[in-house]
Amino acid sequence: MAFEVRGVIEGFFGHCYSQDPARGLWTMQQRMWVADLMAAKRQNTFVYAAKCDRKSMRDWRTAYTQVEMQEWAAFVRYCEERGITFVYGISPGANISMTGPALESDCAAAADKFSAFLRAGCRGFALCFDDGPMTATATDPSSGREVTLGEAHATAANVIRQLVEARAADMGLSGLSWYLCPRLYSGPEMLTHPHMASVKRTYLEQLNAISDPTFMFFWTGIAVVSEKITAEQAQWWSQFYGPQRRVVLWDNYPVNDFTTDEVFLRPCTGREPGVALHVHGMLANPMIEAAASLIPLATVFDFLNDPANYDPEQSLVANLRTIVHDEETVECMRRLVMSSASPFTCVVDASTPLPDLQTARELLAQACRSAAHWAGSEHVFADLERHFLKPHQLLIAKAPTAGTRTVLQ
Repeated sequence: MAFEVRGVIEGFFGHCYSQDPARGLWTMQQRMWVADLMAAKRQNTFVYAAKCDRKSMRDWRTAYTQVEMQEWAAFVRYCEERGITFVYGISPGANISMTGPALESDCAAAADKFSAFLRAGCRGFALCFDDGPMTATATDPSSGREVTLGEAHATAANVIRQLVEARAADMGLSGLSWYLCPRLYSGPEMLTHPHMASVKRTYLEQLNAISDPTFMFFWTGIAVVSEKITAEQAQWWSQFYGPQRRVVLWDNYPVNDFTTDEVFLRPCTGREPGVALHVHGMLANPMIEAAASLIPLATVFDFLNDPANYDPEQSLVANLRTIVHDEETVECMRRLVMSSASPFTCVVDASTPLPDLQTARELLAQACRSAAHWAGSEHVFADLERHFLKPHQLLIAKAPTAGTRTVLQ
């Protein structure tokens, strides 16, 4: 059984964590590469929640320029033509007001932001409260009552949704999709840990009880970056929220914004097929390197389409064969992919040694010249060359011993 909502969430931090200007926001062209692969793999949802777009995060109240909105409208149409729902998200958690006229003003600003995308053809919206204070309270100026963080987030979400839905109705539109990322989004261990367990549970219970049931809640698994996600964990999380709430797995693989040195290329593993029975969907958070992301994303998409019959190795090789068309280059690419680091340990596996670097360079150049099936796949090799031919990788490639080894910094 395929996941109902399946695709990508562009939710990484970019140049915030890197001095390399190439490791920043994706371009529209790069998003189109991913959308083309999504269409080929029957994916249906592209969520934009980029953490280094100031106009969707810290400066979320600020409108995009007319030129920027024209670019967004073109990409929304690009997705729609390929059967993909584009979802635009903002992250107001760090500075949204909690009560009173200030909250009303912020809700109106968020509704204005979403309405601009509504007019551009967007039919899905996300409110991400994940980057903000863990706990906060405020006093309602009209009643004098103390308002908790869970109440404030739920109230803001409901008001914003109502404002946008009203404007959509005036345009003759209905059936909008709504997503919400709580401030607390992984677990369940965090709800049983002695440190602030009751506060965390209360926050989620209030958020769940007050916010409109149409909001789908994001969950990242057992941790922010989860090596394994089991059906039991997904079932626990779904039952915690109850049958009225749909949960969507925000899977932080193959995202690499927490390291400046690694690309994570290995096929999707560690997600039990039974997860699909307990969540409404699953979205993969890709790497900063858009082209290189196509390799692991292709395997993620295979898993999302048929989790019960997914085979990581078969998926990887089959997808590599759509980029390059001779077995020698496929094997080179497979070895490069399987020798890349794991995001869960940040070590490389020397049991799958890198090919000779000169051979790798020649084969990558050959592959780049070969006919490519994926849009943007010719750029995959540029991403791989920048990574695999760096000085620290020279030492790893020449190391004769097997086992795992920490990547040299």
